[in-house]
Amino acid sequence: MQTAGSPKSVAMNPDGNYAAEANLEGGDIRIFDTRTKKVIRRIQFIRTSGTGYDYQKKRPIPSFQEKPVECIFSPDGRYLFASLHNAGGIIVYDMKEEDRVFPSTKKVVVKNYISGIRQEREIPFIKTGTTPKVLTFSPDGKCLYVSNWHSGNVSAIDAGSLEKMYDIPGMKT
Repeated sequence: MQTAGSPKSVAMNPDGNYAAEANLEGGDIRIFDTRTKKVIRRIQFIRTSGTGYDYQKKRPIPSFQEKPVECIFSPDGRYLFASLHNAGGIIVYDMKEEDRVFPSTKKVVVKNYISGIRQEREIPFIKTGTTPKVLTFSPDGKCLYVSNWHSGNVSAIDAGSLEKMYDIPGMKT
């Protein structure tokens, strides 16, 4: 199985048939069939300017918004959520590729390696805090929680409506 040049994280769908790899520096997400060990889809972000952070020098730097960090499948396996390091939000990719009207989107190019079809799409984008990272679902699967590194809080997303409900402030130490 070949991965991207800078894989940051990997997530399995609930039935174990697919794995998603977030490629931070390559600006894409690759979805693998775990049985054949082949890439079946590549979601390539159309890059827009953003502000990153130099962690060694502790200062902002020019970068791109669309740098996928962590990803997670919904409990039913239909949706793939991914945090975008410099965009202040997360994307939602529908594995069935059904269009959904959404107030905020990110442009991607999806290459389906099974059908050979390559198409530009707009996928839902949900604003969170600054530098979203780790994603996890509540035990009932109704709420997605997103940790926001630089804003020091956690965003709660309604998994059904895909709307941010609230932010949970972090504790100052």
